[in-house]
Amino acid sequence: MKLLAVDTSTSVESVAVLDGGELLSERVVVVRETHNRRLLATIDRTISDAGVSLKDIETFAVGVGPGSFTGIRIGITTIKALAWSLGKPVVGISSLDALAAPFSFGKVHICPMIDARKREVYYAFYEADGSGDFRRESMYKVGAPSIVEHEIVEKGIKEIVLCGDGWKIYKGHFFQSLNCRIVDPPEVFHSIRASFIGMLAWKHLSSGISPSSPFELVPFYVRPSEAELKRGSTEAKS
Repeated sequence: MKLLAVDTSTSVESVAVLDGGELLSERVVVVRETHNRRLLATIDRTISDAGVSLKDIETFAVGVGPGSFTGIRIGITTIKALAWSLGKPVVGISSLDALAAPFSFGKVHICPMIDARKREVYYAFYEADGSGDFRRESMYKVGAPSIVEHEIVEKGIKEIVLCGDGWKIYKGHFFQSLNCRIVDPPEVFHSIRASFIGMLAWKHLSSGISPSSPFELVPFYVRPSEAELKRGSTEAKS
């Protein structure tokens, strides 16, 4: 089964084509402008590199967040349009899950963090058992770095992998405040890769989880957008 995976939930734009669990092609681009200026072109080049056509794609997968509200909307809207036009199903994958996935072959605790602005990060806690699988051990959350630090201490974690663009911003804070061993992976592991979005989508489908129709796919913001907050404030005053 050929699958096209996309993630635009941060400033890194990634597109991958997989055939079953095999990666056929992938492009990763640090975007200096909004994703809508180049995403379709990146998709077209990645599909071409894989030696297939858009009509060969049987399932679509996309990172649904959390992350940049605008970036998430662009990725989801693009994938929904492509899937709808071809009559194909879609799979939504948490962007935090995709960040944690590369570390699933170690026996370790993982806390990916995505910049949430307002001096906060989106985060969740995971544990990998060393078999190539991992499980989420918390809700998806948003909070200040000090809250993440408190949870790590409260859980009694002795060693943890911290990753993502949120971690990169606040790593100095964590190194000063935490007594446990922090694993700071190389730069490439701090970006969300579409290949892992695709890998997780493939695992979902292989385990019997049904894909969604394009109409059912929605963003996962964790916290309300600015527009929703302003609307709620206006309604409260009326």
